Amino acid sequence: MLVVSPQYYGTTGVLTSWGGGKPTALKEFIEYMISHYRVDPKRIYLTGLSYGGNGIWDYLAQQDDATSYIAAAAPIAAWGAKYGYAKCKNTPIWSFVGENDVNNFKATVKFVNNYNAQIPAPKYKAKISSYKNVGHNAWTRTYDGTGMGTANPLYSPFNMSLYDWMYQYKRP
Repeated sequence: MLVVSPQYYGTTGVLTSWGGGKPTALKEFIEYMISHYRVDPKRIYLTGLSYGGNGIWDYLAQQDDATSYIAAAAPIAAWGAKYGYAKCKNTPIWSFVGENDVNNFKATVKFVNNYNAQIPAPKYKAKISSYKNVGHNAWTRTYDGTGMGTANPLYSPFNMSLYDWMYQYKRP
């Protein structure tokens, strides 16, 4: 596994999203990684927290599945896009958010509900796992697995490691 954690320090665009709200920055980074390292282009997974998660939502909502390179995505503690559901309807999505992170929680629930309500239906139903009495830091319990079994049962259960969930998907 190759894990890359790029940092974005842009000064243009939407500064609350990795890549300034423009998916081209992330796509160019992915293409750079593919061309310079031993990367399996069928097994590229995205996850990010807070602004990084916002950048993932932007990427999913603005970059067509056919050219996105993404096998699965897991935005964490992020706001969820308000558009672009059809752009990523072949990408498995599992979002994580604390319910006390009110704006991100509401926006993520709305995205997941709108995404899943598409006609025709997406190839994979998007999932949301939320944590009661948790604020913005939903990532620690998600990445280290200690949140397994603690997600609100009204939403998707957190019943397998995020990494095992990702590994079950591969681009065609």
